[in-house]
This record gives sequence, C-alpha cells and structure tokens, in this order.
Amino acid sequence: RQLPGTSCRCAFGELLEAPEGMTCGCEEGYASDQKSYVPCHNWNLACPTSGMELRSALPKLGFARLMANDKLALPCLPPRETRCNSSAGSANQCANGYQGILCSDCAEHFFATDGLCKACRSDGWMRPERPEIWYLTVSIIAVLLAGLAYVWMQSARNVEATEPKFSAKDAIKEQLKGQGPILLQMCQLWAVLALLSKDGQDGSTTDAKASPFREIPYVEALQFSLESFKDGLNLQCRFQGVTVRLACALMAPMAPLLVLMCCLVVEVFARGSGISAGLQAVALLYIGGASSASKLLRCQSVDGEGGRLPKELAFRKWLPHLFCHDESLQFVDVVGYASAVCYGLVIPFCLVYLYAKQHAVLRPGRATVAAAVHQEALEVRLVELKGSSWDKTSLKERALTRRLVAASAAYISVLMRGRVNVQLKDGVVVVKAPGQSSQAELGDVLSLVKMDTGAVGTSLKCRAIAEMLMERCILEEAEGSERILAGSKNLLLKYARCRSLYMEIVQKLVAVALVSVVGSEDSLELSFAITMAMAATSAMVQPFLHPQVNALQCCCFLCLALAAVSFGFQWAWLSRSALAVPFLLSFSLTLRPDSTHGLAVRLWQDLRQRIQQLEEGQMVEILVETFTFL
Repeated sequence: RQLPGTSCRCAFGELLEAPEGMTCGCEEGYASDQKSYVPCHNWNLACPTSGMELRSALPKLGFARLMANDKLALPCLPPRETRCNSSAGSANQCANGYQGILCSDCAEHFFATDGLCKACRSDGWMRPERPEIWYLTVSIIAVLLAGLAYVWMQSARNVEATEPKFSAKDAIKEQLKGQGPILLQMCQLWAVLALLSKDGQDGSTTDAKASPFREIPYVEALQFSLESFKDGLNLQCRFQGVTVRLACALMAPMAPLLVLMCCLVVEVFARGSGISAGLQAVALLYIGGASSASKLLRCQSVDGEGGRLPKELAFRKWLPHLFCHDESLQFVDVVGYASAVCYGLVIPFCLVYLYAKQHAVLRPGRATVAAAVHQEALEVRLVELKGSSWDKTSLKERALTRRLVAASAAYISVLMRGRVNVQLKDGVVVVKAPGQSSQAELGDVLSLVKMDTGAVGTSLKCRAIAEMLMERCILEEAEGSERILAGSKNLLLKYARCRSLYMEIVQKLVAVALVSVVGSEDSLELSFAITMAMAATSAMVQPFLHPQVNALQCCCFLCLALAAVSFGFQWAWLSRSALAVPFLLSFSLTLRPDSTHGLAVRLWQDLRQRIQQLEEGQMVEILVETFTFL
C-alpha cells in the first residue's frame, strides 16, 4: 500500500508515522505476524494502538497465554477478570499476585483463599483480615466437646437415679440429638455442592466480592477439614506458601484416617470405646476427608470456556503449580488414590461387616415374636415361629423375660395412655388400669388410642415396635461377648431396626458420589439426580427411630437438590433458602418432640429396672404419656 504523496509501499499493513520515522504496521485493532496483519479479537488480544505485534500484544481482560511465545490467548478460570488483567499485571500477563498456567497459582508474598490470591499483610500466626473462620472452627469444636461432656454427665446422673423422670425438655433433647448429625451432614454436603458455582461461574465476574455466595467459606468450615484450618491461620504468609498449600492438600484427606487409626489404638485398651469414638469421627470427618481426596485428584484440563488444554499442561485444580502428568509427582496420586480407596471402599466395607455382624447376632431372636390379646385386659406373650405353641418353661429364663416385657412396652405405647398396672403371670404380661377389671371400665380409664386394635395398620405398628425393642434386648445381651456390637451400640440404636443400618452405608456412598461428580461435565444433572433419589429413598424407608428425624432427612436431601440447581444457575437466594429450610423445620418439629417409638423406648427403660419385681409376680404401675406443645 502506498502512502499518499510518497513512493513508499508496505508489503502488508499500513505506512505509519513513528518517532524514528516512517514504518510499516497495522492499524488499531490489528496486529502483525511478520507475514500479514490479523484482527486482534480473533486471538483474544487487546490492540488499543496501531503498530502492534501479534506475539507481543497484551491479552484481552480475562485472557492469558499458556506460554510466553504463544499467539493465542485463552480464557482464564473464574473469576477471570480478577486473575488475568495484563494491564495491571507484570510481564507474565497475570494480575498482581497471580502466576502459572492461566494465572491459576499465587505468587510469592500472596496467599490462596476462596479461589483468589491476596497479598500478605502480616507474618503473624493469625490472619488479621480473616480470623473468623478459625474462630468459628474453634467455637464449633468447643461446643461439641461441651455437648459430649454434658451428655456424659447426664448419663452418669441417670444411672445413679432410681426413678428417672422424663419431661418435655428431655424429649426435645432426644430429638435434637438425632437431628444434629442430619443437619451437620446437610451443611457439609451443601458445601460440597457449592463447587458447582465455582466450576460454572460466569467469567464476567470481576471479583470474589461480587460473588453472590459469600457464606460458602463459613459453611465449608463445618467439614472440619485442614483446608479450613489453613485458611483460618496465616501459615501461607508465615512460611512458604507453595509448601504450605502442598502439605495441607496432602494431609487433608489423611487426617481423618489417622484419627480412625488412633481410635483403633484406643480400642485395644478400652473395649468398645475406640469403635464408638471411631464411628463418631466418621460422622464428623467423613465428608470433609472424602471431599479433600477428590479435590487432590481433580485435574484442570479445560480453560475458562471449556476448551481443551494440551495434555502436558493440565494441572491440579487444588495445586495449580503441579502438572497432572508429571511422573516425578506420583506421591500425590498415591496419597489421593489411597485415601479415595479408604473413603470409597474400606470404610463402607467396615459398615457392611457391622451390618452382617448384627444380622448374624439378631437373626435367631427374630424367630420369637410377640402376640397380644385384648379382652378384659391387655395380655402379651411370646410365640415361637417354629411351632404352633409357645413354651411356657422357656420364659423362666431371664433373657426371654426381658424380651417379653420389652414387647409388652411396645403394645402399651401404641394402645394405651394414662396410668396402667403391669404384671407377669405364667409367661404372660397382663396390663390393665389400676383397680379395674372389666373391659368397659378399662377403656374408660386407659383412654385407649382412637383406633381399632384389630386394624392391620395398628397390628403392624405394634409388631414393628416390639421387634425393635426385642432387638435392643438382644444387643444388650450380646455386648459382653461381641466387641464390635458393644462399640457400635449408639449407631445401631438411632435406627428403628438394626437392619436399617444399611442406610448408613448408603449415605456414605452418596457422599462419595457427590464429591466425585461435582467436578464432572454433567455435575449439575448428576448431583440433582443423586440427591432426589436419596430424598425419595429416605421418604419410603423411614429408617430412623424418631419420625421427626425421618422427615428432616428427607427434607435435607430435597433442599440439597434445590441447592444444586441454585449453584448451577447462580441463584443465591435459593441456595440460602435451601440451607435455612432444614433448620426451620427442625425448630418447628420441636413443637411435637415425642413419638410412639420414643414412648416405647422410655417404657422399656422404666420396666427394665423393675424386672425383678415382675418376676416375683408383683404389680408395677407405669405412666403412659407423650409430650407435645400443640
């Protein structure tokens, strides 16, 4: 092209005026590649002035080159405009404090938090600008320890009491004790699903402060992971940040497993205590550990818009300075896969073994069932399924007497209310009102529940509760010889039937599935399907002892399904509502904290202390009542 008034021509581009004289170059918005000039927007480059070279032009806001001599700039990971801001950055074309592939790593004197890199402002132990996560974690642990101490003292006090009195306050405590683990699991899985918002976050987000999900770091602290511990302390600034991040990433999935190993050591010296503590540790730390193992193995193989990165440049999402296919870093894969095997196979297999153990112990006892006749009084006896008649002489054994009394407590809890007299005569438990013998007077005084005692539903409910209480009797009998059942007693007793322990296995597998799929391409659809399936299963099975806990469990997984949708579509109000609804439901359920199953357990605990009086033929009076605030 020839400049007007001159005889000069350019092979490509335009003849431009420069301080050193006339030169050939490209106009604004174009760049030269030594052979031709091309539009800068085709290469994601910013060419605000004329005369730009293709390899030296700065990337557009939110884009970065993989290598320094690359022509094409790729979209960065969200928040892309915060990471990749070459106008405010250095020679590596990243914003200040960022470095590495697609500006995903933090530079020296910066610490990683909430997916961002922030400047170190202190070399002390505590982060001056963000100590609340550490305070929150310490407070939660302190509350848990205080709660355990309170429960232990209350248990010791009840053991010493000759006639423990149950009140509405105690009913609320029992309900909250069952709902607490469900709500904790809800918060931990909600934090897992929050990764859907980070993976699918719109690249137009310019700063973490603009993110609508500001509560995520605080809920993540409830996973009790070392990642929260790292964010609460100023370790990355006090020591070398890369080393601290690597150490925490490796220890996060291993720490819960080390706690379980310590519990096994405790079990050697304190029979049953180690297993019980280990099951409690699994309830608290399992989801956080499984999530950490999944993060450690997760690779970033696409750019901010889903374009495939070269295989040799794929990096670990949790440790951006490490490449996924670097053979010199196989120890990271060893830790990650070993932890994943423990969370996905070993721990569920241990629960499967516990399920098989309780099934083997309880199976012989299921051959004995309870039968009741309600004529002038309620009479309950045991019947052997193997024969057509029950053996009266066998009831002289203390164990079968306990089971008979437990079954009687089940029928009383369903059919009667008020004060009743209980007496054991010739292998039959007779229940009637004080001073009454006729059927009519019995109905008036006992205030029988308004349902037909011959109805199929009532009969099945009585039998189910009777089976539950007789299973508890068998577990108490087996504690002396079965170490595993002695340690897992609290876990088994939170279910209506011990066979419902399989739901504990299902919940662990669901947690592993969720932490695995949140990083996949179809993460939203898979997460929604898993949580909805679990909600439907919980509604149909009703595994827990208290119906309030069953309702809360179903509600939690429904809310997790809504949370998955809200994170996928960036609906902050829906995610917060999904997190808050289970707590509101838990509060409303305290208005009716009692249930028939809970009443049956209380009656059995009361009658169990009077077994000797019943065996001597004495008449025992008990109070049959439930508590409600409605």
